[in-house]
Amino acid sequence: SYTLQQRLGAGSWGTVYTGAATGSTRTVTTSGSYTYQVQACNASGCSAYQASSAVVVTIPPAAAPSLSVPASSNTGSYTVSWGTVTAATSYTLQEQVNGGSWATIQTSSATSKALSGKGDGSYGYRVQACNAGGCGPWSGTGTVSVVLIPPAPGAPSLSVSGPSYKQVVSATWSAVIGATSYQLEETHPQDGVHIVYNGSGTSWSALTFATGTVQYRVKACNSAGCSAFSNYSSVMLNSGL
Repeated sequence: SYTLQQRLGAGSWGTVYTGAATGSTRTVTTSGSYTYQVQACNASGCSAYQASSAVVVTIPPAAAPSLSVPASSNTGSYTVSWGTVTAATSYTLQEQVNGGSWATIQTSSATSKALSGKGDGSYGYRVQACNAGGCGPWSGTGTVSVVLIPPAPGAPSLSVSGPSYKQVVSATWSAVIGATSYQLEETHPQDGVHIVYNGSGTSWSALTFATGTVQYRVKACNSAGCSAFSNYSSVMLNSGL
């Protein structure tokens, strides 16, 4: 028979196999340097031990990192971060755009990544912890919904129709990508400043009574918020007020 002993690092020897076979497969769960020694035995006794060279074992991380992502972004800039995992020396971060295929965007020892320049869409992220022995399981998927605030429209185009005492002012403006509604603001020489239109269209007209310069400007909105106002456009009215 043969007696096989195992030692982790500079620890004590422990018998892990006794039998007639001339080989043994060992399963270990702790990373480190393992050394083995074996002796041959029969009814008369056992020989001295013969030692092996060291076997360096690196167990891949057992746990997935805890992932943290913002639920939404209206700027296209945000940070993805995750917790550390015991025995990990690096982390692999992958990104998925609108439910598509996964792509690796970072492999390093860092535990976060700042992202910017993202357009409207859904961005999924997952991360795994790795070392020289391999990689652990993937984390759950964290999803960021990006809805950008629309850019400001150009100044509205204005036209006036009807007699001077009963004029209709019409305004039109260009559609803005990502906008779902528009707000048209009027600065009236007699009535002050107020919103005269709030809707999804890109035009407005109304019978307007005023004496003096009437100014209009427009901004684009969606679920993330509203843009800055455009530059002003103005018309001169003389309703005899």
